[in-house]
This record gives sequence, C-alpha cells and structure tokens, in this order.
Amino acid sequence: KNINSKVITFCFLIIFFIFLYFFNNIERVELVNSSGTSYVKAVVNEIVEDNIQEDGSRIGYQKVMLKVLSGKLKGQLIEGAHKIAGEAKYLPFNREQFQKTPEEQLKFLAYQAAAVISIYDPEILIVSCKYTNKHELRELLKKYFPEEYLPDIHFIEHFKEYGLLGALILSIQEENKG
Repeated sequence: KNINSKVITFCFLIIFFIFLYFFNNIERVELVNSSGTSYVKAVVNEIVEDNIQEDGSRIGYQKVMLKVLSGKLKGQLIEGAHKIAGEAKYLPFNREQFQKTPEEQLKFLAYQAAAVISIYDPEILIVSCKYTNKHELRELLKKYFPEEYLPDIHFIEHFKEYGLLGALILSIQEENKG
C-alpha cells in the first residue's frame, strides 16, 4: 500500500511537471521593440524641486539634476523641462518603412521629434523641413504626448547657417573658458 501511494504520487508529479512544461511553452509576443535600446548609469546630483509633504511623504514627482556616468553624455548634468526625460513609454516603437512622399516625410519627422522629446525633454524644438509646418507636426506629436509636455516648435529655413553659427558660438565659449 505504501509503495502504491509513492508510485501514484510520483506519477502525479510527472504529469504535473509535463503540464507545467506545456503550459509555460507559449509563444511570447514582443510588446515593445527594444532592439538598439541602451541604458546609461546616472546618479542624482541635486534635488532641484522636492515635493515633500508636512507628514514626510512625497506626492507626485521630484525635479532632479542627473549626472551621467556612462555613454555619450558621460559627465554631463541633465534636467528636463517637463520631468519626462528618458520616459520610454513616450518613444514611438515599431516604425514602418517610410516612403519619399511629403506625408511620409512628415510622419518620419514626427517619429524623430518624439524620440528627441522623450530623451531630452526640450523647451524648444528647432526644425528645418519644407514638407510641413509646426501645426501639422504638433498635431502628430499629440499622438505620443500630452499637449502640455510638447515643446515650442520653431521652423527655420537655412539650417546649415544656424549650425555654423552655433558651432562658432560654442568655439568662442570654449576659448573663453581656458
């Protein structure tokens, strides 16, 4: 009788493990395309704005300055204008291939702008594109962000001239430092 109960228990365990194997052997669908995504290390350098309550609890968010410890921005201090910098939930994933039509160019521009806004949370976005205007771009960006998180959008015609001017200003600032 004791041997029968052990055999039955053993058979039950084998059946249970087979069930678990097949139950867990499901096709997992990738919800977010994370290929090409990388993360960098950072530490809080300064708490710029705290939301501590009288009872010691915190409600909402803190505005902080982060010092980046690795990656391309290593050593830099970063702070966003609307506290959404680095929020992956605002990144547009699974982009399709874009054609050369003005509508597809606008769509691609919106994807690029959404990525920049998600990472840097700028106050102003400067764009050089002949296929759209800031109102069309702003409407497309509302698909990804609440309107209050969108930066001011400014269009410029001669991007290369502004790039050269910016490089000149940065060069002069660096020269004056040292």
